[in-house]
Amino acid sequence: MTEIQHSIANWTHIIRLSVKLWKDDGEISRILLNPQFMIQHLELQGGNLNGDQLRWFTLAPKTYLKDVALRSVSGLSNNDLFYFLSAFSSTVVSLSIIESPIMRYGTAETLAFDAVLATDHNARASHPLW
Repeated sequence: MTEIQHSIANWTHIIRLSVKLWKDDGEISRILLNPQFMIQHLELQGGNLNGDQLRWFTLAPKTYLKDVALRSVSGLSNNDLFYFLSAFSSTVVSLSIIESPIMRYGTAETLAFDAVLATDHNARASHPLW
């Protein structure tokens, strides 16, 4: 995934990205360029991904993500998912997570979805325009 991310970082006109059945390239620690794209539709299917690799898709100067699908993606924790969802919760229209185990550190840990919804709701409640 890191190699793919390095390759597309400066593709400024890409709005739809679908990556399927990628192999772990073993370069998780490789420093990636900040992306300059405007991806609106992201589909990741059938590979291993860590939290930094997932959050990288939200590091563009402005987040445009509207439609995200994770299918059979492994390696993510509940915390990884929380930070990813938090980064684009204001623009998301569609989110699908299918057959992708999300590891939690016990049942006392709040589910990422619930935590993002609570954070987003509190922000809207305290903002004078919402």
